Amino acid sequence: MRSPYALALPGLAALALVGCAPQQAVPRGQTAPLRGAFSTDGVVWTNGRQAFVAELPSLKVRPLGAPGPVSAVNWWDGAAWMAVPSSGWLLRAEGPAEVRDVGAITHLSARYAYRPNGSVLTAQGALAGFEFDQGPRAVLSASDGLDYVLLEDRLYRVSAGLRELVFSDLPLTPLYLVETPQGVRALPDPTVYGANGFYRLHAGYLERYDPAGGLRARVRSRSQLIGLVQNLLIGVNAAGELETFDPNFTGPGGNP
Repeated sequence: MRSPYALALPGLAALALVGCAPQQAVPRGQTAPLRGAFSTDGVVWTNGRQAFVAELPSLKVRPLGAPGPVSAVNWWDGAAWMAVPSSGWLLRAEGPAEVRDVGAITHLSARYAYRPNGSVLTAQGALAGFEFDQGPRAVLSASDGLDYVLLEDRLYRVSAGLRELVFSDLPLTPLYLVETPQGVRALPDPTVYGANGFYRLHAGYLERYDPAGGLRARVRSRSQLIGLVQNLLIGVNAAGELETFDPNFTGPGGNP
């Protein structure tokens, strides 16, 4: 069985875990903005109201306190941050308290904060030097050091403050920005690439594919987002649940 996700590339098996930069997943649908970011430290995610974090080594899920619904989360300098539009604050989720009064934010990448009017801020709260004419559908900081922004049916790459169109005429259905061996793509299912292929969540299953796109295994999963935390495959959902999986699918680990 082959998949439309197949992106054959010589040497993929030797590829280290794609996405050492935080991997941000975007929501399946616009009414429940489930968003999350995976890094070598752990995973932070929000269902649009409550935010959660799970960090190594325990990966124990902890709800994060906030003064209102949390629209976006990501990792900045090894710390989890969250955006609270009702107060216009960016908050450091744990550790020393830090609040940045920047106005409403709808999306956080590992480098920038994106406003609903299309303006963009740095992590320090300054204007980023580039903007869009509207807020994005999804954003991703890739391991090439650049941000990728999905706007309507167009995918942009941001380099040195300049916007470069990567793809146009993309479906207006919900899409996930995914870093693949051939660059960032907008895909219809949560997907993450690893050392020996890729994984996707589809129809209640977590599926494992080889580098050529052949389906190798599938297991039931409650997760709605998937990502890599060091050598662990981690899934999370809107209820605040976390699943761990062996990358070779020797079996799901369940909640730690």
